[in-house]
Parts: sequence; C-alpha cells; structure tokens
Amino acid sequence: MGSRKLRDAMAARMATLDDLSGETLAERYTLQRQIGRGGMGAVYLAEHALIHKPVAVKVLDYEHSRRPRDIERFLQEARSASKIRHEHIVDITDFGYTPEGLAFLVMEYLAGEDLASTCARERRLDWRRVVAIGRQICDALAAAHAEGIIHRDMKLENCFRISRGGNDDFIKVLDFGIAKVVDDPTESDPSAPAMTSSALVGTPEYVSPELVRGHKADARADIYAVGVILYKLLTGDVPLRGDSFMATLTKHILEAPVPPRQRAPDAVIPEQLEALVMRALEKEPDRRFQKISELGAALALLQGGPPVSVLPAPARPRRWLPFAALTLLAALVIAGAAFIFAPQLFKRPVEAKPNAPTTAVTTATPPPAPPKEPEPAPTAVVTPEPEPPEDPTQAADPDEDDPTQPVDEPPPGELPERISHQQFMRGLAAVNGAVDRCGRSYALRGMKVRVKVKISGATGEPLSVEVQGNHAGSTLGDCIARAVRKASFPRAESDAVYTREFKL
Repeated sequence: MGSRKLRDAMAARMATLDDLSGETLAERYTLQRQIGRGGMGAVYLAEHALIHKPVAVKVLDYEHSRRPRDIERFLQEARSASKIRHEHIVDITDFGYTPEGLAFLVMEYLAGEDLASTCARERRLDWRRVVAIGRQICDALAAAHAEGIIHRDMKLENCFRISRGGNDDFIKVLDFGIAKVVDDPTESDPSAPAMTSSALVGTPEYVSPELVRGHKADARADIYAVGVILYKLLTGDVPLRGDSFMATLTKHILEAPVPPRQRAPDAVIPEQLEALVMRALEKEPDRRFQKISELGAALALLQGGPPVSVLPAPARPRRWLPFAALTLLAALVIAGAAFIFAPQLFKRPVEAKPNAPTTAVTTATPPPAPPKEPEPAPTAVVTPEPEPPEDPTQAADPDEDDPTQPVDEPPPGELPERISHQQFMRGLAAVNGAVDRCGRSYALRGMKVRVKVKISGATGEPLSVEVQGNHAGSTLGDCIARAVRKASFPRAESDAVYTREFKL
C-alpha cells in the first residue's frame, strides 16, 4: 500500500511539470533540456548515464500515458521505425515506462532543423536542392513501403535536415506515430486503435483527396504528400490552403493547384520538374506515380542526367471512345482499299537513313526492382573478425560456416589454433533461450542487435561482450550482453573474436 501511494504521489508530481529537464528516466537517461514539444508530449536532449552518449528522448505526457489508444499510437512510431532501419529514417533504440507511469522512447539525437524551419527562414529553395532533398525522402519512404508501412503524415515538420558526410541537406524522416501497416491482422478488428483504420489522419495541407473521401490509405497517399512538400520547397507555399480545416480539405477534392512556375515565376523552376510535381498532385491516385520509387527515379534523372520527359498521367476513359473506334475502323477499311488498288505504293522498299537521329523518351519509371530476398532465419549472422588471421596454406572448407556440419576434432592432447565458427555457434546455442527472453521483454519485433564476443583460448569463456551500434547501453543490449557472457566454448591455443547479429 505504501509503494502504491508513493507511486501515485510521484505521478501527480510529474503531471504538474511542464519541463522534466534534470530528471533521470529508468535510471539511465538524464534529461538535459527540452528541444521540442507537441500535442502529446515533449522531446528532450538526454545523456545515457553509463556510456555518456547523447540521445533524444520523447516523453508522453502523463494524461496521454494513461490512455491505451495514445500509448499504442506512441509505440507505433517505435515499431515502424525499428522495422524499417534505413539511413534516412530516424533510428529508435529503446522504449519503456518510468516508475511514475510515463511512456517514453529513445532515438538517435539529430543536430539540425526540420524543413519547415528551413523553409520559413529561406522562403523557398533552389530547385537543385529541392531535387536532392526529394530523392532522399523518396528513398526513405521506398524502404518503408517495402516493409508494408505507409507514413500517412508526411510534411515538412517530419523531415529533419542535418549535416552528414559533407552534405548539409542530409534528411531524416521522423514520426511514424500514425503510420499504417498494410495488411495488418488488426485491420478488421473493430476494437483496434483508430490509427490502424482508414480514418482521416494527418495535416490538412498534405492530406490526399482519397483520404478526405474516406477511402483506404495506400502508398500513393504518401506520394501526394511528397508532391506537396516539393511544391512548398519550390514556391514557398503549399499548393492548396483554405480559410479553415474543412475548407482546405474541400480544396484537395475540388480545386486544381496552380502550377509551380505560375505560382513562383521568378524561381526558374524547370518545366520537367513542374510536370513531375503536378503528376504527384493528381486528384485520382491512378493518375499519379504508382510507386514512390518511380518519383525518386524521376528526381534522380533531373539531378544528374539529361532533361527527362515526365509522361502525362494515364488518360481517363472518354464518352466519345466508341465514336473514335468507329472512325479508326473506317480508316482501316480505306487503308485496305488503297492496298488493293495501289500495291506499288506499299512495295517500295524503305531504306533507313544512316546516322539518323533518334529521339528517346525517358520515363520516370525505374528498372524493375530485384526480387526481395527472404527474411533471414532467427538464427544469427556470424562474421569472424580479421584477427587472428586464417592460415593461407590451408584450403577453405566449403562447409566451414555451416554449424550443422560435423567438426573435425583435433588429435587427443592437441588444441586447435582457435575455435571454429561451428563451435562458436554451438556455444551460443545454450544461451539462445535467455536472448529470446530479452527480446520478449525489451525489444520490438524485427529489432536487430549486433554483439562482438572475444573468447579466451585458455578457458573457453567470454573475455568481453560488446554490443555494437545504437543498442549499446540500452536495456535490450545490456540484457543480451549478460546472456552471452554465460556461454562457454571449447579451449584453443589462442583467443578468438566473432560478431553475431541477433534478430528478435
């Protein structure tokens, strides 16, 4: 009873705080300062208490942390981003609840600004920058769509600009909180949270017409939103905006946007780029690019290749089509008659002119994507470290990497130079159950954790276990490291170093 009263008192105190700077969450993340706030919570610059690594922590407000639907939407961002794992999508490494009942998630810290801030300061960007930024956004969404995830809230505020590798316009896509998982089994459950349904979500200036009509969302809704982003960056304004929320939604259904070159005549926007943007903004989904990769390919041609001809959207069926068919039939009859009465006209050979120029029409459609490789099995991917080096005088065993193959044991009284891959895998098999329990307790489905293990040749025990990447120091990483430290391996003459990637 006393602990419950204490927890309620702490929760009440947290509920009255607008700024949690200085607090430590889950005994690991010290919140240094608030760097952003939204309708459901705040984002803080924080430091990991053990490894002193800067991270960003998003904390759900106390009132929202008490609502299951808000918590589900909050954790949807972690599930979606962790499933995709792309360089242009923010990486999420940890999530959980504080003893006070606040939900939080931990992500990589990004030093920069969102594109809304960039556009507000510069009003509009040079078309070359817009093309380069648009390509990165398309790459990120292509990775999401390949995993069956539709963002549904693409806007300038969710595209973060940082400096990386000499590129000051390196883009990270954020906030998959209302993302829709295509073919989610909960889709048909009437009790499922609203964000997994086809309800209208998103920002009105970026919402596609089919979502306004209440139709089911698919990847082409994201393509429409990217068209709005490109339009805004090129002209300084969104293509459609009304005096109210409903007026804006109505415009998306009924009103055609002014072409970018007319909206900003002094911006020197290429005609091909305008055609590309207008196709992305088509009212009917069938008239847009059908895949985000097609839009990205068109931008790539504009960025680095010759001028590209963006094919117009497929034409709608016309009522005069039967009349046109009759006209075509009459033309064929006339052509047949001409063939009968003037055969010489058709027997003359037609010689191709040498060096005749050809005109190629380049479409925005990329080459077909290679077939998607099957998901790796739950077993690990093992990569030996370069140390110690292999003996170049020995022939490679084709079955060396297969742990199911028998291992040649050394003669009695002799030890191998180092343990083999198969022996490493067999040693870790004993702790697979403990690793699985770590995943069920602290991981989201699809998370991957890479661990580097140094094994003592003299004792066969792990000398060190290091979690690699962003999971270093997280609850999940520490749990897996503790499990691997309990593994045992055969003895050898020298130490060995291997890495293993667990897919949870």
